[in-house]
Amino acid sequence: MLLHGRVVFARDALKELGIPAYEELDGQVVLKTDDGELLPIVPDWRGRAFFQDPRLRNRPVDLVVRRYQRIPYIQVLMIFVREGNKRLYMDYWCDVCSIPMYEIKPCDCCQGPIRLRLTPRPLPSYLSPTSSQSLAPGSDHRSPP
Repeated sequence: MLLHGRVVFARDALKELGIPAYEELDGQVVLKTDDGELLPIVPDWRGRAFFQDPRLRNRPVDLVVRRYQRIPYIQVLMIFVREGNKRLYMDYWCDVCSIPMYEIKPCDCCQGPIRLRLTPRPLPSYLSPTSSQSLAPGSDHRSPP
């Protein structure tokens, strides 16, 4: 499933809605979808990047996610950030070992530094254009209806 929105801290999103939340919620991030739904993100191998990296928050994103029945959390499978009219795939990259990673940490291979990498990449083929409201890399972004 493809969702569009911005990843923000849950406490800030609730505050905007006039819902008080205490410090126990600090650090939890949610996808605030383009239609205003708040979906908490599981901090697993892929979703953890939003908890670690402030560069990924408060910016337009398209997330390929898995949703489960009876739980509100989404599991992030792929992250695309939108910059202007472009959709860019996000991962972290080691320039020495040429391997991708999905959270901020030393390279799994050489233990050296990694960098945020944003590259043009199409959506997975299993997402149909009508259900995903897809953008081709570099195409104009059209807001979902």
